[in-house]
Amino acid sequence: MPHSEIFAQARVRIRPGPLSRSLLSLLDNQQRQTLRLYIAGDAHLGMENGVTGISLMSTEAVSPGWHTVAVHLWTRASQGTCEVWLDGRPVQSLTDVGACSAGSVPTLGYALGDRKGGGFGIVDVQRLVLATSEAAA
Repeated sequence: MPHSEIFAQARVRIRPGPLSRSLLSLLDNQQRQTLRLYIAGDAHLGMENGVTGISLMSTEAVSPGWHTVAVHLWTRASQGTCEVWLDGRPVQSLTDVGACSAGSVPTLGYALGDRKGGGFGIVDVQRLVLATSEAAA
């Protein structure tokens, strides 16, 4: 069922290394990434909007180890909301209220890790939480 609002939270293990790694992606009805939360090669938390192509980076690096990441997406065409938290604290540089375009297609799913060979790779995750609201009919 399509969702106009989705909140996703997971405890993820950040491993040291120079490669960018996807943590959590929200997907539309054609499995396209609407929003992707990732760790860049320089250990900064990033958010990529798959609709607009805009990527934002946190101002602080994330240390290796277990962390709780959360993302809130409210689909309202070009006036949507994207919010990100790290370890319970809002990440202001990754939060876009009222101007985060999520397109007109409601969110239908999520993926953990990176795309590999048409699927998604494995990422160390504990305690995945998903909360949604149905799209208006």
